[in-house]
Order: sequence, then C-alpha cells, then structure tokens
Amino acid sequence: PGPRSVLPCLRLSSLTDPCRWRTGRQLRTRRFGQLLQLPLEGGQWARYNSMTHALDVLGHASTVLHGLCEEAGQVIRTEPGSLLLFVAEPAMTAAKYENPCSLVWRDAGVMQGALAIAAEALELNYCLLGITGDPWVGRLSEQCHLVGVGLAALGARP
Repeated sequence: PGPRSVLPCLRLSSLTDPCRWRTGRQLRTRRFGQLLQLPLEGGQWARYNSMTHALDVLGHASTVLHGLCEEAGQVIRTEPGSLLLFVAEPAMTAAKYENPCSLVWRDAGVMQGALAIAAEALELNYCLLGITGDPWVGRLSEQCHLVGVGLAALGARP
C-alpha cells in the first residue's frame, strides 16, 4: 500500500470520459460547487454534478470566464492543464445556517485542501492562485447570486 491506496474510490476516469459530459445545463450550485476548465479547444468549462458523478458542460462559461483565464495566466502558466474554479451561492447557505459567509469560506478551504491532498496522491501539480474569481463568477447565472471563492491550476508533473 502506497500513497495511491489512500483514494480507492476516486474515479477520475468517469469524469474525464467525454461520454459522461452533458451540455446545456444551467449553472445552479447547492451550497458550494466547483467548475473545471476542460482540456479541449475553446477552453470549455464544466460543473461537477455530484448527483450523477458527471460533468455538466456550461456553454456560455468560456466567454464569461475569458478574463479570469487571462488573469490566471498572469500568475502562472496554466497550459497545459486545467483551472478549477470554486463557486458558492451565499443565499443558499444563508437560508439554513447562521454566519453563512464564514461557512462558505471554511467549506472552500476544506475542499481546496482535500483536492491538494488528492492531487499529491495522484502525482499531479496543484496550485491555488490567490484569485477568488470575482467579478467573473457573478456573471455566470442570472437566476442566482454566485461568488467566486478560489481558483486553482491542476496539471501533470513534468
């Protein structure tokens, strides 16, 4: 048993298989969500759907998040690789919890830390960029108020 045995139930193959990607979904998070820039031409973005363990491709996100990608490019060379954008909907959290902003940021930190551990176990590079994603994230949905709570770069090691 080595470091890879720590994550036996992580099935990245089902996320990277284009047959599991669905298009045309409206962005709606529950309390906290992640967006992933797909390694395809055009820099498409997808939302991880925990109910179906699939990626929902967001058609308009590449246009909306273009400025964010440029901003990330000033911090670190992201090609080849993908960006992970952490998104929250504070109103959903506020409906059920006291101090929702604190909870959103704690959840974001836990998710980012867990992904850092998983990336290390899978021998991938993972770097938090110190960019929240605002104001670009706020333009992703007209139905709800979304905020960015972090941006990370993920890629293979040289």
